[in-house]
Amino acid sequence: MASVLIRLGDLATEVGHYEAAAAWSTESLHIAHELEDARAIARAYWQLGLVAVRSGDYERAAQDLEDVVPLWRQIGDVLSTASVLSLLAEVKIRQGDYQRAAALEEESLALRQKAGDNWGTSVSLGNLAWIAMSQGDRQHASTLLFESFTRRRELGDKGGMAWCLEKWAEIAWIQAQGESAARRQQLLQKAVRLFGAAASLRASVGAANDRSDQREQERQCAAIRTELGERAYTTAWEEGPSLSLEQLVGVALGT
Repeated sequence: MASVLIRLGDLATEVGHYEAAAAWSTESLHIAHELEDARAIARAYWQLGLVAVRSGDYERAAQDLEDVVPLWRQIGDVLSTASVLSLLAEVKIRQGDYQRAAALEEESLALRQKAGDNWGTSVSLGNLAWIAMSQGDRQHASTLLFESFTRRRELGDKGGMAWCLEKWAEIAWIQAQGESAARRQQLLQKAVRLFGAAASLRASVGAANDRSDQREQERQCAAIRTELGERAYTTAWEEGPSLSLEQLVGVALGT
């Protein structure tokens, strides 16, 4: 029962039904405590931390995840430890603590690479790209995103590929702020194409964007729409999904 509830919570989180996810995960946690099952308790806290991250409650997420890291270390589950470290790094990115985020993510990456976890490695590379972007190193961020995107593509992870495209779009948005008018227009159109392609990929698998990320993306898109005008914006948005993955990577890398 506890295991099934956790799986339901995970599925609900992926499609953005956070209230249901929290309810199922909390019920799973109660059962796990009744059973005094350390692994089930750790899984439930991990899932509750994930729900808190996705719904934007970073203080709660940090508390749950900080508590669950030593549990997974004690159990000796390397991949689960790596996953929690990576998720906690994501929280720290959102809180602006990039130094702690990088340390957590680098430890997670090392554990995942040693275990041969290709998907987990792609996640850690993506988060390290996010850290680099947040600290102003756009070139390094783009290189890491390419590595993450390539791995996710090999695995068929469309939701993860969409996330990478969104981060590339954010890089274009940031870069556009300090450019001349003509170059700025090009970069804004690039951002819209990438956002449009990402939205199409997410829709194809029902992968929801995090609430806080969605709000920021909507803010950026609204500003771009105002500057480009409705017609140019819509044209660029519709062009994104029509491009092949190779073409999208070319757009992202500026080739």
